Amino acid sequence: MPSQEEELTLDNSMMVAPPVTAAQVETAAASASEVTPTAQPAQSSPAKDDLMNAQTVAAAERSLDELHAAFSGATPLASDTVISRSSGLTIEDMVRGEVRSMVRTWLDAHLPSLVEILVRAEIARLRPRE
Repeated sequence: MPSQEEELTLDNSMMVAPPVTAAQVETAAASASEVTPTAQPAQSSPAKDDLMNAQTVAAAERSLDELHAAFSGATPLASDTVISRSSGLTIEDMVRGEVRSMVRTWLDAHLPSLVEILVRAEIARLRPRE
């Protein structure tokens, strides 16, 4: 049991900031497009469904805008462009093949001992007690 000196008390410096509202997110997005870095959205009543604060949303939007701008000048692939030369083999097919071989290897190594342990446990359970 902690003594009086060891007890922790919760003060305002330990409190988590309340979540931002949708209006604050819109305000932050609008202010992010401007060049004024000192603009801070005003805190109003907290919304319970927001997962990110306004600064995080604004930073994410800027990053996505930069990504979009980087690829906006790129020419799209033609519809007949071949991406895979392996006769329609998809990523799912490749993963399935790799996982199947890994599971087969694991079963070869571990299944006999697992079956032996389970059979011994079942025999011990069914054996009459003396």
